Amino acid sequence: MNLEEIATELEIYYNDRITKIRKVNNILNSAINNDEELCCDTLIVMLYAQLEGYVNDLLLYYVEIINQEHLKYSDVKYSLCAAAKSSYFDSYENYLKNRQKYIGRLNLIKNLDNFWDEEIFIHDNVVDTKNNLKENIFIDLMNRLGFEKEIYSKHGSIIDEFVDYRNSVAHGNNSKHIITYVKYQKFENLIIEIMKDLKSQIKNAVAKKTFLKSKK
Repeated sequence: MNLEEIATELEIYYNDRITKIRKVNNILNSAINNDEELCCDTLIVMLYAQLEGYVNDLLLYYVEIINQEHLKYSDVKYSLCAAAKSSYFDSYENYLKNRQKYIGRLNLIKNLDNFWDEEIFIHDNVVDTKNNLKENIFIDLMNRLGFEKEIYSKHGSIIDEFVDYRNSVAHGNNSKHIITYVKYQKFENLIIEIMKDLKSQIKNAVAKKTFLKSKK
């Protein structure tokens, strides 16, 4: 795929999610005066679902793009190497938990020996939102895939607040947060900004090939 095709695909992902957010918002707007709390509960759960689905879609698409480049481990940034080899590190950590450190170290060396010339393949399980897309999860995903994380750090407190509101509705909470429509609109504006930023980051990464080791 060329850059134009990738940019078009990213726009399709973005517009699909934005359209759904707007449609549900418009439908519930007509009923907001009758039961603001119920409408806002519905909106907050829907908004989170669209965000998590969008993040999954875009990051998995980015992983697919990198895999289709048929690059070697030696070609790409260390963060992507670590992401692609995550199963080996998981195995090593399991040995540590079981107090078999030497066996873990030995297996790690065997698995990593001479792998730099192998073709890198990043598995889908590297993208894991844990159904709880708070700031720390965002940061972890950005670190794994070699993206700048400051975009999400600057919104950290409101991202966490947004997810807390969603969790109180979706999972039940005795100290449930009551959300107003004004508060919901604040969250919606943030989520749309984040969606735009992620789309731009991926487009920029592909255009400038920042996933390569020699690129910054």
